[in-house]
Parts: sequence; C-alpha cells; structure tokens
Amino acid sequence: MHKLFSLFALLLLLASCGGEDALQPSNADTYGFEVPQSDNSAEATLRRSFQEKYGSYLLFNDTLSNGELLDLGYNITASTYAYVYTFDYLKTMDEKQQAVNFLTSRVLPHLGSKLRPFSFLLCNSITRYTQDGTNYNLDWQTPYPQVVSSKRGIAICLSTIEGADEATLAAYAQTVLVDLLVSQVQAQAASTLEPFTSVSSRYYGVYMDNTPETEEANILLMYAAGFCGAHIAMWGGVYTGVYPDQDEDIQQYVELVVNSTADEVQQKFSAYPLVLQKYQIMTNLLNQLGYVK
Repeated sequence: MHKLFSLFALLLLLASCGGEDALQPSNADTYGFEVPQSDNSAEATLRRSFQEKYGSYLLFNDTLSNGELLDLGYNITASTYAYVYTFDYLKTMDEKQQAVNFLTSRVLPHLGSKLRPFSFLLCNSITRYTQDGTNYNLDWQTPYPQVVSSKRGIAICLSTIEGADEATLAAYAQTVLVDLLVSQVQAQAASTLEPFTSVSSRYYGVYMDNTPETEEANILLMYAAGFCGAHIAMWGGVYTGVYPDQDEDIQQYVELVVNSTADEVQQKFSAYPLVLQKYQIMTNLLNQLGYVK
C-alpha cells in the first residue's frame, strides 16, 4: 500500500541516523535484507533465488525485515537528508514476478557483477519530497522519479511495464539502464573520471560571451567544445548560451554509449574529434565497470 510519512515519522527518521557508517552496507547489517528463514511464501522463494543467482538482494518493500527503512534519501557526503521517498508497492505476486522478469531479461544481462547494486527495490511508483527546514514538500523538479540510487540499493518504478508492448518495454529498459549506469559513473572517484572530465571541464556551466541566436547554432558550439548535447534548463528546455555541467556531460555520454552504435557515433560526430574522444573514454570506462552492450 502507499506509505505516507507524517512529520513525526520524518523526525524520528532523522534522529535514527548516527552517521555515515550507518548507511554503509556491511556483513553486520545485511540481515535486514535477507528473507526470514521461517518465511516459505512464494515471494520469499523468489527473493532468495534472485539473491543467490544475481548477488543482489531483492525487495518489494522499503521496510526491511529488521524494521529499518531502506532510506534512499540519505546524502552520504553531507550527512544530511536531501530527499525523502515514498513508494507505491507492487501488490500481487503476478506483478512482482512480472517486474523480476523485466529486470532479469532486459536490464541485468547488461550489468556485470561490479555494476549490480547491493539491493533492488521494485515498486509501482516513487514519489520524492525535498527538505525545507523541518518541512518536506513534493519535489518540484522530479516529483516522480523512475529510478533512485543510494549506497544501500536502487529503487525502480515499474508501473510502465503493465500491459506494455515490446517497443515500450525495450525503451523503458534503456531508460532504466541509463539511470543505473549514470549513478554508478557519478559515484566513481574524481581520478577515475579525470580522463573524461578534463576534456571539457573548463566549459562546465560556463556562459558564452555571445548567446547563439538558434538552437542549431548552439548545438554546433557544444559539439566543438566536446559536448554531445546541450545544457538543459530546470524547466526542461534547451538553455542556449550555456555549456552543460559535469553531471549533464556524464548523463549525455552514457546515453550516447547505450543508445547508439560506434558507427552511428562516428558518422554523426566525424567533424568533432573531442566528442569522439570522450565517447571512447566513456565506452572504455563503462566496459571496465562491467557494462555489457
């Protein structure tokens, strides 16, 4: 069922965290992710077999077996809460099996063991709230994310797959895969990312002296500086005259690697050597991390 936090529950959630180490998966806290031995239900059997085969824990509820929350909103670097998430859970065993089939047939074949998260939370929908003092408001920018990543796991919204045709399933699998890969790349050390980011870092977030008059003129300047896409404004449209930031740069190149062939990239960007250089660097990085095309 849909789970809503009261303010009191949120304050308890904030108080329950003693520091960064508490959110680091370890042998000491994996028991909350494991299925109780006494549970022999169909769901329990599915979750056990998934973990044994793929090495990641499978969840259908963000309340773990020890009563703790999966807590995807924790900000590891700042030791504060930036977001709180609520979930609409998959309700029937058929829905849960369909979600697992989607994951195992369309997403996991592209993820080597190093890329697989500690746990997967498969749900119907995700709602995100942002912190404003002691209040939590529906996030205005991305209120209903499709994928959410954290140290403890990745939640995936799977309402899209119900009754979907092949084209929709394939497209959504690509979306999920890109989101998973982007989160893994962004989590890498700066030294690992440096060969990629150094190519265009001097442009990140920089405003041009003269704003191009058209989006077509703008994108050509992006290509020349080593970007494969334009800067996207908060309202969702192209922001001409501003270069992408680092997160956008990573997102756009992961999308390029996943959604295009090497021949397609070569043909489109043959006149832009920096784009080809960064495409190859990102391709190599994803391959090293365990991505399977």
